[in-house]
Amino acid sequence: NTMGKETGWPEWRDVPIAVYGGLRREEIANLRWEDLRLDGGQMIINKTKTGVSRTLPSNTTVAEYFEAIPFEKRKGLVVEVLEGEDRVWRLNSLTNKIKKMKRDALLKEWNLQRPHQSKSKEYHERRKAWERAKKARNVEIETALERIGWNAFRHTFGSLLAQAGVSLDKISAWMGNTPEVCRRHYAQFIPRDRRDGEIDKV
Repeated sequence: NTMGKETGWPEWRDVPIAVYGGLRREEIANLRWEDLRLDGGQMIINKTKTGVSRTLPSNTTVAEYFEAIPFEKRKGLVVEVLEGEDRVWRLNSLTNKIKKMKRDALLKEWNLQRPHQSKSKEYHERRKAWERAKKARNVEIETALERIGWNAFRHTFGSLLAQAGVSLDKISAWMGNTPEVCRRHYAQFIPRDRRDGEIDKV
């Protein structure tokens, strides 16, 4: 929640909306302050992929975050952009920034030093070890970067709800997906001791 202050990226506030609300990128881009019923603990999503508005309970983390924003700034669109700037582009730019930060952090963490070239047998062994480590590093980086993006944030929301034992009907209503889509994506995350045996007939 402090990242926006540290980096000067006001759009950072939209990451918790995606992770804790399961909103699509375009839904976040079109979210207005009047759609947030902070007193009633609800978010009303009017601009949806299906064209049908939906209402979902506001997660406590999101509600507390928005409550901390001065009242006089709660006007118009939640996503702050410059005049003439595209809101969806701004959100895409944010995920690209996050990916770069993650990539830089992992590269620094691995800190692989290429062995100095020589004709010795030891050099060839060190070179092979370095190449194996580099390959493992690249796989880890690409895997980490795949988890960064608005669809990934949204699917995190659905997966965590399923793991917590929330019904697929509720998940589909909150995310604006059909029960069939949610069952395909999130049924696997439902704990075995909480899942309905009927789900295994799908």
